[in-house]
Amino acid sequence: MNKPVRIYTDPVYTGQASGELNEIGNKIYHYVAAHPDTFSGAYFSSDSSKIYVGVAEPGDEATSVFERLADRLDPGRKRVVTTDAHWSWSELDAVKKILVVEYLKESKGGI
Repeated sequence: MNKPVRIYTDPVYTGQASGELNEIGNKIYHYVAAHPDTFSGAYFSSDSSKIYVGVAEPGDEATSVFERLADRLDPGRKRVVTTDAHWSWSELDAVKKILVVEYLKESKGGI
């Protein structure tokens, strides 16, 4: 049984996503998280009315499949929005690991 994964929301966000948008968001997040070399992540807009998905590899097959999934979950695509991303989640995670090893050896902080 899969434990539900929640999309990150910043404390400065206003409003609350509807139950339907949360359900869509969870499905999208699971797909995006399964393809970290293609996407940079997924997040709610500041007013919790849309879900943005960062696409680092627009030509990848995973992106094409995602577009069909998003079209099915949000016909008309008014709530699921793709945006260009410079780096994929895998690339960002690799940089994070380097920073931890190089700069946080003695620190009690985190990234």
